[in-house]
Amino acid sequence: MTRRSALGSLVLVSLIAFGPSAALAAAPDEVTTDASGREISRVHSNADGSSQHTSTKYAEGQARTVVREEINPRSRVTQRVVEQYDSSGRLAQRKEVTVDATGREKGQRLSYRYDPDGRPRVTTEVIK
Repeated sequence: MTRRSALGSLVLVSLIAFGPSAALAAAPDEVTTDASGREISRVHSNADGSSQHTSTKYAEGQARTVVREEINPRSRVTQRVVEQYDSSGRLAQRKEVTVDATGREKGQRLSYRYDPDGRPRVTTEVIK
């Protein structure tokens, strides 16, 4: 209950001081966690109706896949970043693309391999 009243005060102060768009921008992210308390999804809404969606899937050790998507006000994905981490928590692959109105992706995929000293070697693949 205290959190709601503090948030309400923040929105009211933002509305008075900066106008309606600032009050909307002050809205908190929607966050979902798993039973271990790890964040599995986050949605950030912007005043213009666009949003950013992030989801994380966990595997053994520190391995995980993180997907971030930019959603336009018409609810269409316009950009997507997919990061895959190995069991040591090191970035193994990153795909960064723009998505056109037909769903076609254009961008690049970076693959990371690590030498015994932990130095990354990166290869790049263009996605057309």
